[in-house]
Amino acid sequence: MKKLIKILITLIFSLLILVLMWLNIIRYGGNFHKITSGIYRSAQLYYYNMPKFYNKYHFKTILNLRGAHSDKAWYVYERNFCKKHKITLIDYGISAKKVQSIKIMKQIIQIIKYAKKPILIHCKSGADRTGLATSLYLYSIKNKNYSKMLSLKYGHFPYFSSPTKAMDISLKKFIKAQSQL
Repeated sequence: MKKLIKILITLIFSLLILVLMWLNIIRYGGNFHKITSGIYRSAQLYYYNMPKFYNKYHFKTILNLRGAHSDKAWYVYERNFCKKHKITLIDYGISAKKVQSIKIMKQIIQIIKYAKKPILIHCKSGADRTGLATSLYLYSIKNKNYSKMLSLKYGHFPYFSSPTKAMDISLKKFIKAQSQL
């Protein structure tokens, strides 16, 4: 029995280490991905990775789903970087833990649709709010990959009563509302 407990603890600990390594790789790498032509998603980018991605993709717009936070260093850096490089910064804060209204989701689609491209869409980790925004946009242009935007691949974890399941519920709510039109 002691041996079985020891094996289980070792397995759980190993799994935890692997998950933490995976999350660090996602975060350090910026969780950066191309969605479609001219549209990219990421986690919050910082001084050590923002220039690299900008130099490669030359964003014209950044959609910040965290909202404006003038008192936070990450926001001041992003705002100054955008000014310096003449990037349009759109601050549109939403919560990853609340089901979004149809109105808000339609506004997100419109922002992405009409923004100067290339556009970078981000939240804190690039998993939940960013997953919803990219899902909504892809759904609106009838791209079959919309449902893959909210997935473990990007760090979205809506299991075990996670409050970020609100993003999945929001997407389903939007799809249902659109199918009733």
